[in-house]
Order: sequence, then C-alpha cells, then structure tokens
Amino acid sequence: MKNAIKKTLLVIGLAAGVSMPIISAEYADLPAPFDAQQGRTKNAIASVVVGTIGQQLYGNSHVNVNVNVKKYFFSDSKVTGTTTPDSIDTKMDLTFSSNRYTANKNPKSNNFKGKVDKSEIDWKVQQTSQTTYEISRWGPKFDSSLELTIKDGKISGTYIRDGPNIDWDIQGTYDEQGNINVEIDGPLTLGITLEGKINKK
Repeated sequence: MKNAIKKTLLVIGLAAGVSMPIISAEYADLPAPFDAQQGRTKNAIASVVVGTIGQQLYGNSHVNVNVNVKKYFFSDSKVTGTTTPDSIDTKMDLTFSSNRYTANKNPKSNNFKGKVDKSEIDWKVQQTSQTTYEISRWGPKFDSSLELTIKDGKISGTYIRDGPNIDWDIQGTYDEQGNINVEIDGPLTLGITLEGKINKK
C-alpha cells in the first residue's frame, strides 16, 4: 500500500515538473529573452477585450471595470479600469509586470485608436469598423486583429493571429446588471476566462 502511494506521488510529481514550465509559458508575462509569448499575448488581449466590452455595453456612460482573469493551474489576475464615451483605460497588474490599454475616439471617424503598453513590444490598436480592431506590433512580430461582436446578451469573436499561428475563439455572455463571462481559447493552447462586473459610475 505504501509503495503504491509513493508511486502515485512520484507520477504526480513528475507530471507537475513537466507541465509547470508549459503552463508558465502559457500564462506568464515576462519580457524577452524569457519564453512567455503566449502569456504576454493572452494578458494583453484580455485588457483590450474587457475595455472594448465595457465601452460598447455602456457607450454613453462612464464605467468602472473589475474583471477576474481565470487561468488553469496558474495564479489568476484581474483587469481593472474605466471607460467613457470617448476613452478606454484598462490595465492588468501581474507579479513581475503589467499591461495597460489606453484608447481614444477619433471625433471624425468615431473609431478608437490607442496602444497597449506591455512588458515586451507594445501594441498599436486601431478600430477599423464597429466590430474590427487591427493590432500592429513593431519589428519581427506578426500583426493581428480582433473581431468582437457584442449583441443581445452574447459576446462572440476571434483573435486572428497572422503568420504560423492559430486563431483564438472568443465566446461569452453579458446581462443587464453588467456581469460578463467570456472565454478566450483555441487549439493547442490553454485558455483564459474573463469573469466579473462592468458598472456604470
């Protein structure tokens, strides 16, 4: 019996030893040369998605954002901030880094333009239609885009990743009280769940 318990604990320990670096790379947010590209991207897109949802849900109001970001077998984080009819300001504070999404509405086009300050290469974000946001990155990084539709209690979209990358699906719900629950996930990756409340001030 004792040997069986020891073998079970050994298997669990080995599995944890192998899986933890993989999980860390999927969720951690550290600058190069650390291999945490997936984590940096997930955390940054979470700030953009939450800010966009808040602004679109209550576009004519000032809004407080407080949303948990749940991760598998890894420390959760939180997106906080504000949105107004003409601006978005959301951020995620992490153990060793942070990211912040700020955007303002162009009065001529009524589209938002901004950036994500993050631990490695910053993003530039440009809204090109009601549901589409182009994301450009300096240097060798591939550009990407976000398609996000928020309507009739449902949140749906895709984070489209150029180059040899796989797109991430975005699916969720919201209610009249401002509660949101959104999953961002895709093949061969660990997803995140955005769960919290968006309140009018």
